[in-house]
Amino acid sequence: MKFRIFVVALFLSGFMAIPAYAADLKAPESPSTNVTVGTDTVWNNLYVAGSNVTVDAPVLKDLVAAGGNVTVNDPVAHSVLIAGGTVSLKSDVGQNVRVMGGTVDITGSIGEDLLVAGGTVTIDSNTVVKGDLLVAGGTVTVNGKVDGTLRATGGDIIINGQVGKDVIAKQISTLELGSTSVIGGKLSYSSPVEATIATTARVVGGVDYQKISYHNNGVGDSLAGLLVFSALMKALAWLVMALILVYGFARSTAHVVEQNKTKFGLSLGIGFIAIIVVPVSIVLFTVSLIGSSLAAVLGLLFILALILSGAFAAIWIGSEIVRLISKSKTARLDWLSALIGVIALMVLGVIPVLGWLACGVIFLSTFGVLVRILWSHFPQKA
Repeated sequence: MKFRIFVVALFLSGFMAIPAYAADLKAPESPSTNVTVGTDTVWNNLYVAGSNVTVDAPVLKDLVAAGGNVTVNDPVAHSVLIAGGTVSLKSDVGQNVRVMGGTVDITGSIGEDLLVAGGTVTIDSNTVVKGDLLVAGGTVTVNGKVDGTLRATGGDIIINGQVGKDVIAKQISTLELGSTSVIGGKLSYSSPVEATIATTARVVGGVDYQKISYHNNGVGDSLAGLLVFSALMKALAWLVMALILVYGFARSTAHVVEQNKTKFGLSLGIGFIAIIVVPVSIVLFTVSLIGSSLAAVLGLLFILALILSGAFAAIWIGSEIVRLISKSKTARLDWLSALIGVIALMVLGVIPVLGWLACGVIFLSTFGVLVRILWSHFPQKA
């Protein structure tokens, strides 16, 4: 549990560490789509978002990328932060790498630490992590080399590579050490079952095994791990959607933010009413043969508004925080606002009562704005 909290804290600190100085921004020219960073340009600090993102050019400083699918093929001199559904990092990175995704594949040399959270995580055999590896995932396969310490949590952990120092795997389902695995330090792990260790595998510092039970602490820890992983995935979804909205739908995003700011009370009231009335209306329309089609349309719009509310709320709150800090009269709608907004909502979400209340108010107000916008597009009687 402590390690899972540490993973979240480190991710948040990684977000905060993103430089705020001048950056090269790359976004889709239309809401459709794909973004390819070609080899014709050398980039400094590159921030890129799109449905599908491909980076085929070297980056001289930091890279921040978000999208449904993100592929990085060329070297990054400093640090990397990536959020995506499928993430493939196929290049060398000079400093730290932080990645969140559903499926994550890492290949190349990492100059410092590597932090990964994902459903399926694979560290390729050609990968060399010169610092520590911290990983949380459903299935984690480490085929490469880690010079420092490997810390892991999640489901199934498979190690076929070399780890220079300790391996610490807490609250996992299974652990397997393949025939080519070498651990230079101590192996410490907690699991319901003992690890499967190949006869040719080497553990220099010995093995410390703690048995856990799914019927006791294992249930609570597994549930806690699931909640933490869900929170990370929610942050990922918000970040990806927020960046796409900021750069792909700039005018619409600016309109939503302005409406949330200037008509906050009205939007909050409408959001509160709609969150109650709309689901009831959908049920009533569903039981009526005449209204079943309307219920389906209303249901889809309701779900769409709910999904987008989190991303728009992050942009709004982030832009207000940036405006207050910079003492600007106008809201700034860019990657920094989106990032700070996601962090702010995540922090509020872990503060009991007051934080939850604040999140609810922010969400309902944003939801109310979207309901008003959707309602304005329905035909009105003369």
